Amino acid sequence: MVGHDAVRSSQVRAVGAAFLRARPWVVAPVAIVNLLCLVRADAPVLQMRVLGVGIAALLGFFVYEAIRFRREVVREAQLRRSLWITAAALLLACAASGGPRSPMVTLLVAPVGVAFAAFGRGRGNTALLLRCWRGSAGWRCCPQIHPSRRSRRGRPR
Repeated sequence: MVGHDAVRSSQVRAVGAAFLRARPWVVAPVAIVNLLCLVRADAPVLQMRVLGVGIAALLGFFVYEAIRFRREVVREAQLRRSLWITAAALLLACAASGGPRSPMVTLLVAPVGVAFAAFGRGRGNTALLLRCWRGSAGWRCCPQIHPSRRSRRGRPR
């Protein structure tokens, strides 16, 4: 007879693999919409470049994972590490796009929610939640970046 922990672990691995393989397809449209919103809001060029590179890098990481885990079994530690990396990247994206007023703040729910769904209320998930909370508290130290009052072409809005 197979133990409860072995069954749960195999379920987490199976669902984790499906999640990591599907994630680029879910994230790509959202990333494009976020970048288009920055362009439409006439955000500063530096801010768009920083966020564009960051979003592209994170999406590239997601594609890499999707390809890697097409053939390889996902271990629980790999899924957890991927969720931590995602949360850290989203915290940085929020800091670069307005801190608590960033449109990306709501995306922080995703890695934390997936972690709790996959692993339950363990210490690792509580630590992830607290890191996100502490990271968001750190946004107060970041300078507020607001869209420019003038368009990139020099005409007043």
